[in-house]
Amino acid sequence: MALLRELQKADQSVKAHELAHLAAAGGYAKGGASFSYQRGPDGQNYAIGGEVQVDTGKEATPAATIQKMQIIRQAALAPVDPSPQDQLVAAHATLQISESYKELQVAQSIKSQPPVTPVAPTKDNEGTARGVYQGIGQTLGFRAATESGAMPKKNYAAYSKPLSLAVSSTRQGLDLIA
Repeated sequence: MALLRELQKADQSVKAHELAHLAAAGGYAKGGASFSYQRGPDGQNYAIGGEVQVDTGKEATPAATIQKMQIIRQAALAPVDPSPQDQLVAAHATLQISESYKELQVAQSIKSQPPVTPVAPTKDNEGTARGVYQGIGQTLGFRAATESGAMPKKNYAAYSKPLSLAVSSTRQGLDLIA
């Protein structure tokens, strides 16, 4: 009788745990919960373990990935007693959220920079042609050779290297929350 009560208690606990994942994951759950069973002394099968598969792949935009991963993290931590596997899935979702925020910041900083626009060349008092490109928060200048063919003094301007949009690749696809 003690074994039967233990199995019944485990069955209820496992099913409640997996159903909490399933309810919180919403449309990101791939199918229903699956369970592993043990046959009790009364001939009935009792759930002693289970899992819910969730889609943890990135979305088309960083904002959509952030929204999805917040739901995945909530789903992983939905049960009262998250398993070590649940905590790994939550940590993976948190990492994806962080990387997506970085992508958003880079994209927003690029969008906020003014375009580079050329300004008409002018002649300075030495007869040297000058042209100026303005934009990207700075002015870049250049000097052309004088009419006599002599090269003018070098004029170096500061510039900034473009930021790489590459993000370290992480595991994508399906993860299990147990």
